[in-house]
Amino acid sequence: MKTRMKKESKLKIKKANEVIHISNRLTLLERKLFNVLLMEAYPDLLKKQKHQLSRKHLGTAVGFDSNDTKLLKQALRK
Repeated sequence: MKTRMKKESKLKIKKANEVIHISNRLTLLERKLFNVLLMEAYPDLLKKQKHQLSRKHLGTAVGFDSNDTKLLKQALRK
């Protein structure tokens, strides 16, 4: 699976004010995951209802190098 992060490292996504302010309640890992999920889904956001990424891809994209997948899963559930 190709990552858009490599191709478009300077991709800018407009977020609503509410999304920016709510991020104060999230951990750094949760904010990174949210941003990667949004960036990966953005091109097809209006075309698809469901989007899919592998846990490995998400972990790599946010710099998560631990084998503790439980922590990653918990962050995704929030």
